[in-house]
Amino acid sequence: MMAKNGSESTRPVWLSDNVVTFLQRVFLTTTLIALLLIGYLLYGLLSGRLADAAQSTPEAKAHAMWLVQNLSLGIDIVLPVAILTGCVLFLESEVTPIVLLLLSGFFAYGVNFLIDYLSANNARIKYGPLSAAALSEVRNVATMLLVPGILLFLRETFRRIRDARYRQDLLQVKYGGDVKKENVPRALIGALAKCWQLPYCRSSIRVRCPIYLARTRCWRERVGCMCEESIVILAMGKKDRDEEAPQETKSGFTPIGDLITKHEAESQKQIPTRKGPRGVRIPVNPYLSAAQKRERCRRCIIYQEHERQKYQLVSSLVIVAVPIVVVLNFNLLLNWMTSLLQELDVLIGKLSFIPGGTPEPLVHVTNQLTDSTLMEGILVICLVLLALSAVLRGLEYLFFNLQI
Repeated sequence: MMAKNGSESTRPVWLSDNVVTFLQRVFLTTTLIALLLIGYLLYGLLSGRLADAAQSTPEAKAHAMWLVQNLSLGIDIVLPVAILTGCVLFLESEVTPIVLLLLSGFFAYGVNFLIDYLSANNARIKYGPLSAAALSEVRNVATMLLVPGILLFLRETFRRIRDARYRQDLLQVKYGGDVKKENVPRALIGALAKCWQLPYCRSSIRVRCPIYLARTRCWRERVGCMCEESIVILAMGKKDRDEEAPQETKSGFTPIGDLITKHEAESQKQIPTRKGPRGVRIPVNPYLSAAQKRERCRRCIIYQEHERQKYQLVSSLVIVAVPIVVVLNFNLLLNWMTSLLQELDVLIGKLSFIPGGTPEPLVHVTNQLTDSTLMEGILVICLVLLALSAVLRGLEYLFFNLQI
């Protein structure tokens, strides 16, 4: 659930205004403190001050280590609070997991790139226990951002699947837009449901509907109760209707109900039909082309509900299949990633201003990504999440735009 006001649209509606105000103050305070602590730690690392202190007197080295440890402790305390409060305040925003994952990637890889880019002697900056402790804390920051980023991304993915049936379609509903949902017998698998097993099928029409009696689907026959008046006329007829001429009363008047009944019976006889499944006569519209009937289905609320059901099924299978494929082919993905980065090394090496000399900063980064299986695993997971997001958006386009 999301709040409707613009400034509150990214936080849950179950939070009271007082709680939101408190969380906002906590978030701003802890975020500011965390930025100052991380900024000062990065300043000491990138400027080479920590490397200089590691080669200084024992007193200066001990003081610098004490400072790094306290900065790390402060970061470990305030950053989780800032992340937690931020996740609560921006829980309903689709941007939140993306921001967390991008920040995690920056601290995991970007800091090393900055070291290589800002200093020709990057080995000196990374030298010593002080720099190692600072880099270790930078990796901790990346992990603290990565975990909630992945969790929120998965939550957003499952929510998109769950709420697909309630989302605003990309196409405007033309047929049945004012029809309310009803309790109807549901199919075991929603994606395989027939039109009369979907919640927009009206019970008053379904009892005598030719599509229901034939146990077929309206989108397969290209005719249904939402788009064709003939279906409604047939469905409103009574099985035991007396088609004799209306009788006059003793006063000389013919009951209006009898006139309506005769009119409906005559209308039914004039409806063109063809023989459908189970021998049921299915109405046909000879005045519309197949393309026009197809477009009519695309604008029908029943068919759009059918598309939502298909999206939920396929997207659920994708969510399950992608992690399984990754687990079963994890080593293969790592080999592909290593080969890709090595090819990137070769390409960037050709662009280096010093052929055969020290590689450029980007080459350092690609080398660092293959130094650790853990780092490679994190990179593969991030790529899988991005691929999963792209696949789900592709499915939305296929089912809600193209309506395959």
